[in-house]
Amino acid sequence: GCIRMFNRHVEQLYRIIPEGTLVRMVGRASDPVSRPLQPGNSGQDVITLQLALREKGYDPGLADGRYGEQTAQAVKRLQASYGLLPDGLGWPDIYLLLGVR
Repeated sequence: GCIRMFNRHVEQLYRIIPEGTLVRMVGRASDPVSRPLQPGNSGQDVITLQLALREKGYDPGLADGRYGEQTAQAVKRLQASYGLLPDGLGWPDIYLLLGVR
């Protein structure tokens, strides 16, 4: 991804934010999720999926835009609760259930 900032803003943040601080990058309004997602994918659509999973009570861990094991486990729990094959993969049926399509 890309972060667009003026150099002076980066310098200001550098002075006030301790090194190692976890941050959450928030961009434009949620991107719709349309591509199949699986472990190893990354992007704004993964963040959209992660935030929707959290909102529905399926904790995907940190909403960092990386489809890792915690996100896959959250998807599996959602799938199992709806009687779907719990494969941990993001498919259109999951997006419809979460309202992110």
